Amino acid sequence: MLIDAIGFLGTILTIGSYAMKSMVPLRVTALLSSVSFLTYGLVIQSYPVILMEIILLPLNTFRLRQAMRRFDTSAAAASPSGRRRFTVRGALAAPRAEKAPVAETIETTSAAA
Repeated sequence: MLIDAIGFLGTILTIGSYAMKSMVPLRVTALLSSVSFLTYGLVIQSYPVILMEIILLPLNTFRLRQAMRRFDTSAAAASPSGRRRFTVRGALAAPRAEKAPVAETIETTSAAA
């Protein structure tokens, strides 16, 4: 019964990772999913599941580290001091759309003759 719950947890986390819009939460969710499925595969001795998760765990870890580095670099560029700062809230936040510059209207006057 407990092992089925671990399998369903992995399923829910996998579906949740497909719903993510930003990369860091997606990778964190995928890592948790892989840990759940790896545990599930080891208990039920399913070698295809074990093999898949052994491949996906380092891949998702590598991609998470890349995303964190990208986030850290972009945060440093945006920081007035230029120092790198990392916050979990900032890393897990969905990327914000930049505001479009307000178009200035130029009034033209017609030359009166």
